[in-house]
Amino acid sequence: MALTAEEEQKIRALLAKEEAQKKKSILQSKDNLKTWLKQVAFWLLEKLTDKAMDILFSYLLG
Repeated sequence: MALTAEEEQKIRALLAKEEAQKKKSILQSKDNLKTWLKQVAFWLLEKLTDKAMDILFSYLLG
């Protein structure tokens, strides 16, 4: 049983839509990962800066 041209076109459109949704989901996941990594990097930088300032002040005052 062969598909009609209209049925084939509908199937191709559905597959294209599904593929676009997958790509969008992947891009959103990458963006979420980038955001999370930036937050972790800034948190680490803050902790290192705080520790460096503590060491500097203890050296200067001690």
